[in-house]
Amino acid sequence: MIFKKINNLASIIQLYNSKPTLFPKKVLDDVTALKSLVEELDKVIEKVSTTQITNNFLIGYEFERLHQEFDLLKAVKVHQSDSEQKIVINIELKKSSAKKHEIEKQLKNHQFYFNRAGIKYTDMYLFGYCEDKKQFFEYAKKSGNEYELIKVSSERIYEILYKFRMCRYFDIDEIFRVENILISPLNNWEEFVKKNYLLTDVQRQLRDNLLTADKKIIRVTGSAGSGKTLVLYDVVRNLVAKEKEVVVIPCHTKINAHSELAKSINFTTIGIGSLNYKKNYSELVKANYIFVDEAQRISRKQISYLLSKFDDGNLERIFFFYDELQWLKSGEKYISKYLKTIEPDNSKDFNLKGSVRSNYFITLFAMNLLYSKDKNKNDNYKDTIVELIKKRKNFLFRDLKKYNVKPTSSVNIYYFDNHQSAREFMSTTPETLGSTPLYFTPSKNGIHDGKRIHYSNPINDEITDPSRNPHKYMGREFDSVTVPMDSKFSYDKEGNLVVKEKCNNSDPVQMLYEIVTRARKELNIVVIDNLALYEKLEQIKQNTEKMFRDGEISN
Repeated sequence: MIFKKINNLASIIQLYNSKPTLFPKKVLDDVTALKSLVEELDKVIEKVSTTQITNNFLIGYEFERLHQEFDLLKAVKVHQSDSEQKIVINIELKKSSAKKHEIEKQLKNHQFYFNRAGIKYTDMYLFGYCEDKKQFFEYAKKSGNEYELIKVSSERIYEILYKFRMCRYFDIDEIFRVENILISPLNNWEEFVKKNYLLTDVQRQLRDNLLTADKKIIRVTGSAGSGKTLVLYDVVRNLVAKEKEVVVIPCHTKINAHSELAKSINFTTIGIGSLNYKKNYSELVKANYIFVDEAQRISRKQISYLLSKFDDGNLERIFFFYDELQWLKSGEKYISKYLKTIEPDNSKDFNLKGSVRSNYFITLFAMNLLYSKDKNKNDNYKDTIVELIKKRKNFLFRDLKKYNVKPTSSVNIYYFDNHQSAREFMSTTPETLGSTPLYFTPSKNGIHDGKRIHYSNPINDEITDPSRNPHKYMGREFDSVTVPMDSKFSYDKEGNLVVKEKCNNSDPVQMLYEIVTRARKELNIVVIDNLALYEKLEQIKQNTEKMFRDGEISN
């Protein structure tokens, strides 16, 4: 429904009665249901008119990026002697009688969103209204934390609206944020185990498609923040509930969350580092389903080994979840292409589009930071990456327009002329900025082009913390991230970010991409003794802000 943000319900119906042609056809069902609702309230006027009790309603409010619409939503502040409390009233309109469980499911989901938003409500009122039978429902507290859907009278609705008729509206956008609603199984495994999470419509559709897929090999791609891991573990949970044997192979450092999830949900987890293709795992022999998370980091030999498990007779399906851009080592960058060649007649691809959890500005800044619009004609793989970035920018821009996302100050750039000052600053960020410092994976001796050499660190040793690197933190997310960049970083003639010296067999630019895409709300870049880089990053930030303002995404 297309109206101004806050409106009076009686006013809308009086406008509709005066000139219905002002309302587009696509909203007429909602308008006529609203008209019926107002008429039912008119019948039970006790103290004041319907006009006086239907002020400050949001109509057709939609959660940013979650595709969840609230037909009628009132959010008000109640001032008491020593406190301020927030109240929400939600009324869902139905043209015809919906099934009771459908109404209950919708209101239950909305209750979840309100609770996850982080507001301490005094009261939360959730109603449904069916136009054809003039029926009102309330999703009401039964006992403790249990709720139930019950039939109520129009007097009940009138009573609540009258009670809060004079309360001031508060800006619901300030608290209804995606990062408050969605969870990561790796960051919030306790909440996941308790089922305190919801999937978006897009994620739910993907989950259902994966559960009914009939191919042996399933590939699921998606960008950072799209919710791939959440979907993966939700599919696992559903399969375990059907008494299937499930093995999950996370291709990043095994953290406590994996073992806790495995223990609580009852599946087996095998870390990629311990997956030896020469070993016969009893868990894999028994497995009905195998899931590989961050599969762009698995080796060809390990892939072949997993495929051989189909010969054991129990294995029904292997799922590979990955992001083509999140490779770290040079040998990993071709794995995503190799995965697409496996079992072409018995495989299927799914893509989880968009980024529901990540900050749009940070995501776009990261793309502009790492890759320019110009292609390196001498590097076919870089051409492929740039094309992928271009496609993601275009998709991202559609979201920017759809959700009216505005530029923010979510990217901050700091300059220090020496490593010591930078190290001191970064050591204080957890307390002073509430930010998580992430560093580059330390380098070590290795082999390059058949010769034993010592790889340099992308950052001076004294600013590197081996316990906080992209290999250990792949798949995890933080509200704020701080990362250092020193004189080894620069831009080549084509405008692409490069590092002057070799760094182990992990690509430092890819490590940087992995680090910056861990940030949900804020990204802090600490530039060390590199004024040219500082000026370039400030320019990239300004250009990114211009893309938002002008409505253009350059390729």
